Amino acid sequence: MAQIWLVYDGPQPANGGPAYRLPVGECVDKLDVFKSRYCSGLSEFPKFEETNLLGPLAGYRHTVMRLAKDEAAACGWKAGYYRLALEPREVISRLGEPEVSREAS
Repeated sequence: MAQIWLVYDGPQPANGGPAYRLPVGECVDKLDVFKSRYCSGLSEFPKFEETNLLGPLAGYRHTVMRLAKDEAAACGWKAGYYRLALEPREVISRLGEPEVSREAS
């Protein structure tokens, strides 16, 4: 399963766990994820606007998909993070409310 993360600007882009877990094909179909949107490997969570210190106060600004090595190999993609063109509110509109438990997993 791919993980969908709702992400803040700033030095701490996420807290807790992923908002959604979906098969890669469903991410492609419902969220318009593309291989060309690859933004980083698995070794470091992607950060956006690192100098913006408002982070959680400003709310979610980005959405990324995390694709682990096994899922990536199964679908012919690179393991790592892919930035979605959709804003977090659009992702929530398409998928419904995020998972209740957002604790680290």
